[in-house]
Amino acid sequence: MPEESAFSRLPARLACHALGSPSTPAAISPFTLIVILLTNKRLLDPSLDKDSQLAEQLLQRWATLHAVRSALSLASFLVFLFAII
Repeated sequence: MPEESAFSRLPARLACHALGSPSTPAAISPFTLIVILLTNKRLLDPSLDKDSQLAEQLLQRWATLHAVRSALSLASFLVFLFAII
């Protein structure tokens, strides 16, 4: 069986990079602007009582959304890293 070279895997690696890496950041921006921004606006509302149950729920929601955004960023980095190795 012939030994596989780095060049023989090149098309698959380019496809992975071309399709995977740019699509993940493209998903992060709308997620941030639409989903997280709405939560941020509600948290920054001057009429929100900072000690209320609603404020706590909004902070917990923000933390969850931020974790999702961080996971998407990590996935994008890993796809990019895989594509260049």
